[in-house]
Amino acid sequence: MRSLWRPWRHSSTLWMRLSSGMAKSIQGDTEAAVHVLGFPGAEELDLVGPYECFQTWHTQAAGWPCRVVALSDEPFTGAKGLTITPHSRLDATSIPNILVIPGGEGSRSVARSEAVLNRICMCLDRGGTVASVCTGVRVLHAAGVLQGRTVSTHHSAHDEVRGWPNVQLAQKRVTRDGPVWTAAGVSSGLDLALALVEARGGPSDRQIVSRYVEYPPDSDTASPPPERTHG
Repeated sequence: MRSLWRPWRHSSTLWMRLSSGMAKSIQGDTEAAVHVLGFPGAEELDLVGPYECFQTWHTQAAGWPCRVVALSDEPFTGAKGLTITPHSRLDATSIPNILVIPGGEGSRSVARSEAVLNRICMCLDRGGTVASVCTGVRVLHAAGVLQGRTVSTHHSAHDEVRGWPNVQLAQKRVTRDGPVWTAAGVSSGLDLALALVEARGGPSDRQIVSRYVEYPPDSDTASPPPERTHG
């Protein structure tokens, strides 16, 4: 009989092995960059929302560049049908300072990817930050990096998270627990990205990005509402 896959057993061992310095076969230098993982079935706004904010940080405030990386360099289709072409393959990139994992139904298969789980652990092992949006949190769980931590996720996954040993659920849009950041559903990926921009670049960089993307809409960085011209 085929054995059941138990992420917290498999990947907790992986995390301890990587943290103890036994993963020298995994190559890559730490890079001042943000990588957003792309995969079939990813929620589009989970991916492109943070990408927009981080790349705006790069172009408007000299922040770190942002790239979409994937297991393949072929285009993939998101949860709502949008086709996205990644900038590069995961195995062809160095270890970023920030790695963002979107959610979506496709996160279930990504959570079984040894390459993705390795990259998450290596990012943390080298002092980086890993972040998830929506149900991307299940990929962090599969990597074994959530033990003893508090996380946010989409409301549809609350019961799933409550079933994970030694993981607490926060009903907040963004939760930071050490180097692990998690966001609730879909649009909260924007809040996550802005919070990370502020953490790395300071309040002024966040203001620059917030004003450019005009988010959050009720902030004083947004444009005034349009005037009523007719009707």
